[in-house]
Amino acid sequence: MQFISSYFVLVHFDFFNSKFNSIQSKWTQT
Repeated sequence: MQFISSYFVLVHFDFFNSKFNSIQSKWTQT
């Protein structure tokens, strides 16, 4: 159960990270 939970957190973090990266790149472009 802990493995699934940690995996879910990892995927969630990765998704958040990519989203944040795209926003940051947009900001730096302007």
